[in-house]
Amino acid sequence: MPRRSPPTDGSLLLTLRAHRRTALRAGSPVSYRDIQVGQVVDAALADDATGVDLVITIDPGFATLVRANTRFYNVSGITADWGLFKGLDIRTDSLESVVSGGIAFATPDKPGEMVESGRRFELADEPEDSWLKWQPRIPLGSG
Repeated sequence: MPRRSPPTDGSLLLTLRAHRRTALRAGSPVSYRDIQVGQVVDAALADDATGVDLVITIDPGFATLVRANTRFYNVSGITADWGLFKGLDIRTDSLESVVSGGIAFATPDKPGEMVESGRRFELADEPEDSWLKWQPRIPLGSG
């Protein structure tokens, strides 16, 4: 996998390990609460061929949102769920992520330590329901 040096503009450069690339590619958005806060800059087969490493950047003003206990997940496409009593539940992401793929992340109500460039995370195929309920208070910017 191509190695990237840390950005000089204050962005976070992170690597996410996924089972497969899906629709994700350079330029795919990375979002927090459906707001784009970064992007995928590279995707390559992992050195040991057990998955795909996705290199992402998080813009400097949003870097404080990423903590040691943050969870990243794939938001590429449309998810449909059918239940006899609840009917059809369709969840779509932004049009951009449906077309080009995308990654989202959530941070727990008790945020962990801040992270630095070079940190590695796992990319889940989809979010756990509890992740979507997290509402941490995290000051944006350098705080």
